[in-house]
Amino acid sequence: MVIGYYVHHHGAGHLTRARVIASVLRARGHEVVLLGSDLRGTAGITLSRDNDGPQSFTDTDASGALHWAPLRHPGFSARMETIAAWVKQHRPSVVVVDVSVEVVALLRLLGIPTVVVAQPGDRSDEPHTLAYRCATAILAPWPAEADPCPALLPFVHKVRHTGGISGLQVHKRTPRVGVVLDGRGDESNGLRVRAKPLVSDLSEQVPHMRWVEAGAQRWVKEIGPLLAEAHVVVSHCGQNAVADIAATDVPAVFAPSPRPHAEQVHLGAELARLELATVAFPRPELPSGWSSLVEDAMHRTSEWARWGTDSAPSRAADLIEGIALA
Repeated sequence: MVIGYYVHHHGAGHLTRARVIASVLRARGHEVVLLGSDLRGTAGITLSRDNDGPQSFTDTDASGALHWAPLRHPGFSARMETIAAWVKQHRPSVVVVDVSVEVVALLRLLGIPTVVVAQPGDRSDEPHTLAYRCATAILAPWPAEADPCPALLPFVHKVRHTGGISGLQVHKRTPRVGVVLDGRGDESNGLRVRAKPLVSDLSEQVPHMRWVEAGAQRWVKEIGPLLAEAHVVVSHCGQNAVADIAATDVPAVFAPSPRPHAEQVHLGAELARLELATVAFPRPELPSGWSSLVEDAMHRTSEWARWGTDSAPSRAADLIEGIALA
């Protein structure tokens, strides 16, 4: 069967997750086509950008009904026309949307079943409600015991929890380093807002450990080998970072960054409530704050298995296949 997968361009996490799930679906014999405006070298259909150009943006949110749908913007019109033309030609059995209210609405009007990937945070606004109402199913990439998106409650009959989705298959090594995990580009988590890099503070406060940065300023293509030899990780609280850390069973300190809809704050709050990790609320400004947080994380009994990363991509594929065949 043909399966479409819309990938939002903001940050690296959506594409990373799409690659993981698509690989499982392809291994099962399905044709999976990624659609997005920033696929970063991954095969798929590249869509026009809808947020650039010299023209001004008019009524971008349709008076609050949508998130981004500027009138008379050639890029926005072109991307929607491209999606519609692809649907008309290939008639996909289902399209995964990670994530766009406008794309979900378009696909529903074209009569195509959708699996919408849920995001943590306060998603109680009108556009998110529209997306959840239009969705055929909602994929929640966290375990059922977590509740980082309260807005899903009215749609519980559509929600399927997969656990955290990570593509890492890492064999633990002898711990040798502490890792500071930063976001990529516009995911940057604010760990660098101080004049002095956090890794310098950690090196001073926890001198018995060698600290290594990985992220926006020191991008590491394969994070798995680094996490495999980590004593502890100090990280932003993005979904993929949490899933990768859980999959490699590493003690962690999470510092939620300011993100739209308080996404990382909500996710961090659930990790703290479930006692799965140490969470900084807010991020310590005094250098002495980090040493106690790291110590707390390293003395915590690991229960990362509860985040459900084992076989999570297969459970996501099961849901997508089920909707396609319904």
